[in-house]
Amino acid sequence: MSPTAIPLTNYTITPMSGQEMPDERLRGLFAYWQSRGSADRLPGRRDIDPIDIPRLLPNIMLLDIEPPGPRRYRFRLFGTEMAKLAGRDATGLYTEDILPQLYIDYVLFLNASVIQHRRAIYSETLYHDEGKATNSLTYRLLMPLASNGQDVDMILACQYFQRRGQTTGWEGDWRTVQPRTMLLE
Repeated sequence: MSPTAIPLTNYTITPMSGQEMPDERLRGLFAYWQSRGSADRLPGRRDIDPIDIPRLLPNIMLLDIEPPGPRRYRFRLFGTEMAKLAGRDATGLYTEDILPQLYIDYVLFLNASVIQHRRAIYSETLYHDEGKATNSLTYRLLMPLASNGQDVDMILACQYFQRRGQTTGWEGDWRTVQPRTMLLE
């Protein structure tokens, strides 16, 4: 880990109702994901039909969780809007291949938390381009998928960005935003 990276232990998770997410697209995706599983079974990739969520597809990512050894996350799918914002298609790449160190530590924390808790997580943080100043607030929904209904083997994610200067309901100082991570109920 680079000396400027923030250790994973600095992050906290607080509970939140899925209906409290500030973006209606993510609330809808969360409800869809919930409807595809049951109280004792997580949905698997086979339970998610892209035809059901066409307007979200540009912002969707599917991450394969690759064991054994230290966990790695490979992008099975990297939506077109995500590729446009990243400047390249990350399909087939690993998270560490595309994300800057200051940001990847937080993303790894999110992914590990989804696996550990076997629940969806909503998150907000600043997004940093490699070597550039903060350019946007990003918010995302990460949901566990399990091909056998129990063991998380994939993460379904949907992410949006709010650029500085966009007129929205978000107010605050861009220089002091801290990551906000919520375990959805």
